[in-house]
Amino acid sequence: MMTGTTSPLPPTVEDRDAEIAALQTAFDEYIASSRELEDELDAELAKMQEKLAESSAANSALISQLESLNPQLSSLERGLAEAKSKHDAESNLRRQAELAQDEAEARAREAEGPLETLKTECDEVHEQLAFREEEVEETRLELEVEKERHNVEMEEMANQLAELTKKGILDTGNSPIITDKTTTKPKGCNESVSPSIMSGMTIETRGETTMQTMIMSNDLKMN
Repeated sequence: MMTGTTSPLPPTVEDRDAEIAALQTAFDEYIASSRELEDELDAELAKMQEKLAESSAANSALISQLESLNPQLSSLERGLAEAKSKHDAESNLRRQAELAQDEAEARAREAEGPLETLKTECDEVHEQLAFREEEVEETRLELEVEKERHNVEMEEMANQLAELTKKGILDTGNSPIITDKTTTKPKGCNESVSPSIMSGMTIETRGETTMQTMIMSNDLKMN
């Protein structure tokens, strides 16, 4: 007796061949893609190796340059240290100079008062000297005028005496009149009489002569 269900049929040879062919195709494709990927990876690896070699060469060159620059760097470091030391010394000197300038300005401000006083005193002295010079100049001019007037009077008196002498009115032998600038020294007078005393004696003698001349002129007018 037959049942209502049927059991699956076993695969046939054709089915197995088709499945194997499909598997082989997939495997071939996988192998092909794997080879392409492997080729790409090999090419990328070669590029990376080239870059690594270039980087290593560049690194070696940089190391060589750094080694050659080490003396220069050391020299620059020493120069920097010296420059810093000089800068510190100059800063110290500048601070000292500023302190000295402040002290000098303070002393100058302190000295302004006495200097101003001294300047005022000097100005006053200059004013006084200028005033004295004006007075001396005025006195000198007055003396010159007086001297000129006196000389004129002496010339007039000398002329009058000369006329009187010519007329015989005045006896020059007994007259005490002295017409020149010299003066006869009194007996017992020291030889070293000062010029001022001698001048005074001459002026007194001239005064007496002037008085005598005026008296004689008046007598002549009355006669």
